[in-house]
Amino acid sequence: MVKVLVLTPKVYSYGSMLIAGALERAGFDVHLMKFTSKTRIDLLPQADVYAVGLYSTLHVLEYRDWVSMLKASRNKPIAVGGPVAQIPELVLTNMNDVDAVVVGEGEAYTSQGDVVKTKPRGLLTWRKCPCPRYRTT
Repeated sequence: MVKVLVLTPKVYSYGSMLIAGALERAGFDVHLMKFTSKTRIDLLPQADVYAVGLYSTLHVLEYRDWVSMLKASRNKPIAVGGPVAQIPELVLTNMNDVDAVVVGEGEAYTSQGDVVKTKPRGLLTWRKCPCPRYRTT
């Protein structure tokens, strides 16, 4: 089973909880964890893929060195999503060690190794909203 560590800066963002829940329902072994630029990488759980949710453009600069240390230490794929992914060039030009940027509704990107393009969806009613994951590591 593929292990995914979903990382969210400082607080458990709703987006990161949604992604963790969608990945878990898709059969991945998922852990959700907060981090800061001072989080020790050697204390992170081992994973096959690291998914980093960034919700501010300032995070790109604040965490780029930390993401580089994560890549150097673990040498595993790193995907970035969240609101900053709306400008993937911003992420890719400033975070050299990111392997993928997830643009759009990340819940649709839960397959292994496929490129998935989704159409923007309309407004959701509360009955159609995916459930966030609330258990943390």
